[in-house]
Amino acid sequence: MVENEGADDDDDGNAALNEKKDKLLFEVAKWAIECGNGLSTSAVQRHFSVGYSRAGKIVDQLFGLGLCARSTGNSKPRAMLIDMDQLMQLERSGTFR
Repeated sequence: MVENEGADDDDDGNAALNEKKDKLLFEVAKWAIECGNGLSTSAVQRHFSVGYSRAGKIVDQLFGLGLCARSTGNSKPRAMLIDMDQLMQLERSGTFR
């Protein structure tokens, strides 16, 4: 897990780290890894029945934690950068609290 490496202060991922972590953060990360299709705001919105703004903030928080890749800007899902074992280790360490 790499936090804030090579990112500007204005980056959405870093700004998201300053906000309170969303209650769905762990569940979304787990779902994205299990699906294996990557992570997109619209997919989070549909699967978890949340609004676009909340889904976007969740994706930004996952990026800020170093769990998913940066957006490529071409409407493709972001790759998850960790596997399920690493996610469970982060959960045990309190990362999602």
